Formats: sequence, structure tokens, C-alpha cells
Amino acid sequence: MPALKRSIFRKAAAAAVLSVALGAGTLAAAAPASANGGTPASCAQTTAPCTAGVSTVYVTPGTILGANKYGWPKGTKLEYRWFLNGKIFAGGWNATTKVWGPPVVDSQGDKFVVRVKGTLAGKASYRFSRTYVVRY
Repeated sequence: MPALKRSIFRKAAAAAVLSVALGAGTLAAAAPASANGGTPASCAQTTAPCTAGVSTVYVTPGTILGANKYGWPKGTKLEYRWFLNGKIFAGGWNATTKVWGPPVVDSQGDKFVVRVKGTLAGKASYRFSRTYVVRY
């Protein structure tokens, strides 16, 4: 396979959303759909609300969302920040988060977005996921 086709395939594979069965729910990897773009610049700020990813995917309660760790240069330190309806929420610093639903909480229409901060050689860059909207 020519080098250009392999490169395009690898980039497409790194940006794909994965679904894998995991216990009672599914695991959806939040792809690094954009690099410093596609969402408001304020999403890069730690305390700013982030409400819009680069596209929309619908998920159901019980789904475990995971930030995609692929596509970053080797040695990059990754930090994760999950937003629920535009606000940072407790426990949203992990690589994964679970979509809750009834009977614990009515999550219909909730929107999840993850911001991944990659730091390498003192320089930071950001990638944002799609917007995951809860639907029953």
C-alpha cells in the first residue's frame, strides 16, 4: 500500500468513534475530532463552559464515554476535562465517564463534550470530541 494511503488510513482510524461492549453499557471513544479548532476557543480554558463539539452522536444511559488517546505524538502528557451541558462536573477529570440515566437522574438531552489537553516539550494543544447527546 502506498505511504500516502497508509497515512490517510491511520488518520481516519485515529479519528473514528469506537463502540465496544463493556458490561451493562457500551464504550464510545471520544475521537480527537479537532485540534485547536472546530469548537469555541473558550473550551480551551479550564473553567470556561464548553457546549459544542465538532459533530453530534447520540448515546443511551449506561454508555461509558472514553477520550481517544490515539494520534498524539509519543511522550505527550494528556489531561482530560469532561463537560456536561457546558459545565465542568465532579469526577470529569478521568479518561472515561459514564452516562447516567433513570432512575438516578433524568438525563434526556444532556450533552457531554471532552477536551483533551496534550503537553509535549512545554507546549500545549487541545482536541475536542464530538457532542454526545443522551437519548432514550
